[in-house]
Amino acid sequence: MPKKMSVQGFTLVELMVTVAITAVLTSLALPSMRQFIGNWQVSNAVNVFMGSMQLARGEAVKRGRTVRMCRSNNGTSCGTGNNLPGGWTSGWIVYVDNDGIGSNVTAADQVVYTQGALSYFDSIISNAPKPIVYGPTGILKGGVGMQAMTFNWDADAKIQKTICINFTGRAFITKNSADCS
Repeated sequence: MPKKMSVQGFTLVELMVTVAITAVLTSLALPSMRQFIGNWQVSNAVNVFMGSMQLARGEAVKRGRTVRMCRSNNGTSCGTGNNLPGGWTSGWIVYVDNDGIGSNVTAADQVVYTQGALSYFDSIISNAPKPIVYGPTGILKGGVGMQAMTFNWDADAKIQKTICINFTGRAFITKNSADCS
């Protein structure tokens, strides 16, 4: 009597059912995964920006000098006006303005922090001063009233957070810019 050979594996029907179930579960999980990633990236960027502001303020007080935080796409100089189309999403630098010129980073100035581009962002909308400048006492220079910087992860602005900056330079985080008033 010949021995029966045992065949191991999946039938085509079993494989198709497994693929169909996987496709349905993936389509259900994808929107919430996108929301999770967006919220995580917004929180991370806001925390990095707030940390940069705190660094700038702390360095100003520690060194007794003016410290500036400006938009930068190269990490060595400040971008102004329309020559930096990405705005704050292009990145920023924090530097000690040792010579007091202030228009841009010079050889006498010292860059203390460089942040690269936030390529996964749609926009950072700001009515805050450009650049953000802290005086030797840690007070924001040019600050008038409450100012807002809204970090939009998507073009629909469904995933966003706002940093509210008061005239002294202290900041807090909220869900939208309307909460800054």
